[in-house]
Amino acid sequence: MKISELKLLDWLKAVKNENTRPKYISVIDDTNFEKPFGMVATVYKYTNLKNGRIYIGIHLESHKPYHTSSKDEDFLKDKAERGAQFKFEILDWGSFEECEDIENNLLESVDAANNPLYYNKWNGKPGVKKKNKEFQNQVTKELFLLRKGKVNAKVKILSKECIQEPKTFLDLYNEYDLVQIRDEQINSDNVEDIKDAITYNYGDVDYPIYLQNRMFEGVFYPYLLISGNHTIYTPVSMKEHYQFESTEYIVIPEDIHKNYTDADWRAVANNMNVKTQVIGKTYDEWDALKEAIDAYEDGNSYCTEDDFARWRLMGIGKKINWIIKKITDHKEEKKQNSKGLVRVNYSTPEGTALLSKKIKERTKDKRLIIDMASGTPSLHRILNEYINRQKERFDDGLELYNEIYVFVHHSSRAQIESFKTLKNGVLNHKEFFNDVNIDDEFKDKMKGKMITPNIEFEELPLYMKGARLKSLLSKELKVA
Repeated sequence: MKISELKLLDWLKAVKNENTRPKYISVIDDTNFEKPFGMVATVYKYTNLKNGRIYIGIHLESHKPYHTSSKDEDFLKDKAERGAQFKFEILDWGSFEECEDIENNLLESVDAANNPLYYNKWNGKPGVKKKNKEFQNQVTKELFLLRKGKVNAKVKILSKECIQEPKTFLDLYNEYDLVQIRDEQINSDNVEDIKDAITYNYGDVDYPIYLQNRMFEGVFYPYLLISGNHTIYTPVSMKEHYQFESTEYIVIPEDIHKNYTDADWRAVANNMNVKTQVIGKTYDEWDALKEAIDAYEDGNSYCTEDDFARWRLMGIGKKINWIIKKITDHKEEKKQNSKGLVRVNYSTPEGTALLSKKIKERTKDKRLIIDMASGTPSLHRILNEYINRQKERFDDGLELYNEIYVFVHHSSRAQIESFKTLKNGVLNHKEFFNDVNIDDEFKDKMKGKMITPNIEFEELPLYMKGARLKSLLSKELKVA
């Protein structure tokens, strides 16, 4: 599936089809039936067409059939009634936490728990606010205008009062807190660019931007710097008179920023780092990845169509699939960590100890053992290693190998899947001497002595119990 496509889930296909949906659903509004990319939950609504009563619920998507999880006796009774007629519709999509918040807002707005028109017996619970693309875009445009000292009719959310009287760079550096929005807190290339701009008086050094009285990622900041870290740090690092020079700065008050999510402000902060707008390091795929992971950790939707559109505008469209893969790996690692498992890195002492143990267990006469990462095994590479080692054994007067045993270590679940194709390509080799370059002299020496080897693979674990890994290392050290 292309990342820009919408998808109609199986359970909604069944609801849409009058032959497969429950008999009590007589009317559907399928306007929002298609699942947007990056959304994993729905807010749905049932309306009893006979008495007007309503039920609103949320559902975390799965491949299982689903209609509702409500246990309300009146709702169950009315659905089971002969000739029952309900309208079904999807109100919105999002992460599960976003859908909790949408449900809570809808139910609280009518006090559903005490409202006879609603089957719901409670008003839900607060979740996580959805990201607001329109706000992100608008406030970004306004901040660029304010940084240029322009306040006109296009500025609708912010105002000229957001621009503060100048302070020295040293005072700003000492007084206010920074949150790490970007992948790198300080980028040396960016610092050098700004040093040049200050020294030779060219280019714009942009106003720093703060949120006033902001609770961010569970921590309260009287003034939270979201953009302009390099602008402040660079003249302070240059010392001399530069650190005592002044700059205006922008403060966004609480009454403006409080209604928008941390994810919204991360996006705005990153929007301010488009290469065409500022001196220094541009927003890149690592910034986008951090932004997506932070949104996931907050409970927001991530890697959505809106995210993709924004990333394309910021010049990293070609990296979208890479970002999706990386955040999938992050989620998998977090899942495994919650089970007490850790990813095995076969370049570390612990990983090397595990590999050493495996090699000892599989070693036998005339078997060549090779280890490699799952993205790299090719018949050419394996057989070339085989030929080189055969030459050594022949020169030393040892028996030649007649089989190859390959240990493969993976770095992600995606690699495990892609390895299947690589493995089949290797195992389906037909003619040994057609797949490698062997000099004629050695080929003559080996004639009748070296046969096409049997090749076998063993895939090493991607995750293991941390205590087990440490135990293996300890045993290897004792043996050594």
